[in-house]
Amino acid sequence: MKILYDYQTFTEQNFGGISRYFTEVIKLLRDKGNHNYDISSLISNNYYLNKNGLNRYKFLPKLNFKGKRKLMRIVNKNYSRAVIKEQEFDIFHPTYYDPYFSDVLGKKPYVITVHDLIEEIFKKDSSRHVKIRNQMRKLIANANHIIAISNNTKQDIIKYYGIFSDKITVSYHGSPFMNINAITECNLKLPKKYFLFVGNRNGYKNFHNLIVSIANLLLKEQIFLICIGGGPPNMDEMRLIHDLKIDKNIIFYPTVTDDELVTLYKNSIAFISPSKYEGFGIPTLEAMSCNCPVILSNTSSFLEVAGDAAIYFDPNSMDSILDGVKSIIQSRALREDLIRKGTERVKLFTWENTYLKTLEVYKKLI
Repeated sequence: MKILYDYQTFTEQNFGGISRYFTEVIKLLRDKGNHNYDISSLISNNYYLNKNGLNRYKFLPKLNFKGKRKLMRIVNKNYSRAVIKEQEFDIFHPTYYDPYFSDVLGKKPYVITVHDLIEEIFKKDSSRHVKIRNQMRKLIANANHIIAISNNTKQDIIKYYGIFSDKITVSYHGSPFMNINAITECNLKLPKKYFLFVGNRNGYKNFHNLIVSIANLLLKEQIFLICIGGGPPNMDEMRLIHDLKIDKNIIFYPTVTDDELVTLYKNSIAFISPSKYEGFGIPTLEAMSCNCPVILSNTSSFLEVAGDAAIYFDPNSMDSILDGVKSIIQSRALREDLIRKGTERVKLFTWENTYLKTLEVYKKLI
């Protein structure tokens, strides 16, 4: 059996949960040695592909210019179409929702992984978002099988697309950091006390509500908030941070290595995710793997993933967010209890399990 994965997520993401997910599955396909794989990506600057020796060529990694991503996309799409036309695979697994392959796939089956339905739940009317929604609907409807990364996402697929339950398999993500003692390289200068925020900060990620809620607490307790990923702060964020007088209390690291991220988790008071929706939320597992307590929204998939190993709050309530964050400062016993529960909880989520579930799906289609 040979699985073909395409270029999409490895072109769009240098870092990110979707490309990490696919890399982990592909890596296990390679390491187990029982099945063949190919990636129809000619050029990529994706960190996870490069780290695991799965990349073909990097593309000007130290040079940024307008249109770079678009150029990579064109090169990889043409290469991918050529590989698909050769038909030297058994199952195709696109890594995002562009249906560019529809006219060259022939009778080969394809599997689509659905990470979330943010495009349906938080609809935006721009032409780009309308295009993505239409592509999602088409590929999900026509897929031979669908992998959902949580039961929450599965129920959303059924609700919004009317897909039958037996066409959807739930396969959880694994934790990337199961052997944190082996990770030591980090040159970041960290403050003594800080909370951690990981990922994009726009819209439903609810970053605005978070910093408004905890601004006075940060000032009073001389605590920092370190923000990982999501790019540098935009003008609106900078203005809000300035108005709240917490300019010196917030640190942005747009990109970090895995070693640095582990160190950030291990030394944090807690990881906070105020997001109003997540299909899964890999940072929750990352934090628990690194003995970092988690403070989470009481929405979507968070409870499914973290169980009783988290403090939960209402992401729409400033008071609720603040109370959740304050509780971890006020009780050392609570923090230690969450660390203990998180250490046990994260054992349920491994990339080995993800790989085996995915393999079951593939075998059904052969």
